[in-house]
Amino acid sequence: MQYLMAIDAGTGSVRAVIFDANGKQIAVEDSVNGCILKRRGLPTP
Repeated sequence: MQYLMAIDAGTGSVRAVIFDANGKQIAVEDSVNGCILKRRGLPTP
């Protein structure tokens, strides 16, 4: 069986969604990534 995983990495969190070959959502997970802002509005990896 084949799957597709989409990853959205933002400045505050990371989300992953897994879909099957028919486009049905199988799983979703998100996590806060602990981004550090040295100056307002400028994220640091």
